[in-house]
Amino acid sequence: MTGRRKAYIYPADSYLGQSLGPALKASGFEVLGGCLSEHVPEYLESSYRIGSPAESAAKKQFLALADVVVHEMHGHEQAARDAVVHMNRQPFGGRHQLYLGVSTPLVWAATRPAPPLAPEEEAVGHSDAGEAEEQAGHSPMTTPPATLQRDTVANSQSATSRPVSAAPLLPPSASHAAVYAAAEAVGALTDRDAGRRAPCLMAHSVHDLELLITRSQRKGRLRTVVVCPGLMYGRGEDDELLHPLMRTAWEVTTPLMVYAAGSNYLPMVHVADAAAYLVALASPPGAGAIGGLPDSQQYLLVTDSPGPGQLAGVTQAELAKLVSERLGDGRLSTLPAEELLFATGLQCWTLDLKMLPSPLPAAAGYSPTYSAGLRANLEGVVQDWLMARGVTPLRIVVAGPPMSGKSVLAARLAAAYGLPCVCAQDLLTEAALLAPEDAKVRVCEP
Repeated sequence: MTGRRKAYIYPADSYLGQSLGPALKASGFEVLGGCLSEHVPEYLESSYRIGSPAESAAKKQFLALADVVVHEMHGHEQAARDAVVHMNRQPFGGRHQLYLGVSTPLVWAATRPAPPLAPEEEAVGHSDAGEAEEQAGHSPMTTPPATLQRDTVANSQSATSRPVSAAPLLPPSASHAAVYAAAEAVGALTDRDAGRRAPCLMAHSVHDLELLITRSQRKGRLRTVVVCPGLMYGRGEDDELLHPLMRTAWEVTTPLMVYAAGSNYLPMVHVADAAAYLVALASPPGAGAIGGLPDSQQYLLVTDSPGPGQLAGVTQAELAKLVSERLGDGRLSTLPAEELLFATGLQCWTLDLKMLPSPLPAAAGYSPTYSAGLRANLEGVVQDWLMARGVTPLRIVVAGPPMSGKSVLAARLAAAYGLPCVCAQDLLTEAALLAPEDAKVRVCEP
């Protein structure tokens, strides 16, 4: 065994895992992971296949060895639940472990910013929350392990309305105070609103899992944190989000769809910045804190933001227009709001959330590269997608005898696929016009 700290990623070959794994390895971690496919990424030093007969034993071994566990939650709810319960109950091995649960913005889908409170009302609210915890005899971070599953099930129906002490209860730092003040000015959500988050129907199980994770913390032994990133983009794009949009625009067979008015605001974050945020949290802890954060800070948001309190997301219509104009022919089509009830798989595209990221102290070393947002980084994002997906321009040569309809067919193909139509006669004519007088070429009919 080496002396390096170990990080366990589940799944390690997902869209996020492919950026997080190399980043953790570059930070000095020995990276372990479970893989969805048979191909094992180079950054993994030990792995297993998810769903294989060896998964159960390998997963328990990795959970025992890891200093840091990063577990994606959406789509892997049962595996994430089993992992955090196992870590909560395993015997104390004399070291501190960190569990980072990666959530989804769908958990906030039905949340709206709260009206600003007067200072005295805010103070009373925090006091009431503290008294309630004292009367219960325990805090969410010290709930006995035997009650974790029972509490989650019992509170599943009322979780969206009952305050949850996942946001910091201590007085906010200067950086957090600046974010909170800016959030009120622009009507944005912050980690302070975590107790009010309300999920869409398909994310209720993730919401209940978030509660379980925050209550599984054991002082001095297990630190649990939920990190909720915005909709991730970049590095070749996720198969379930921007890749289908870009592919549709590239093929130019149908216009890109805008759902309803398209004015809903999409919180975005580059997948490389999301990975860097997780690495900053996973760095060697200071005096009882990860990334310089107190133990009470158990819910974090990460989105694009060029500066404190500044938003860098886009509306749904803006995103469709940007992609269509860059990769397609600029055409857009609208799906009326009344038809959304019959559409499926649109939960991410119909989000309407202005979210500001949870700031990390300077000591954490988090420095986002793409904080200006998708709009400012569009060209680089498109080039990454073209390279990662092996997309090359479509080239069609139409040849035939004279008067066979080559020009008509070529014009129709160009219009159908959004391609420029280049005619040999036009090229020769342009060359003749650009050539010096003493080197004029004679243009002949082909």
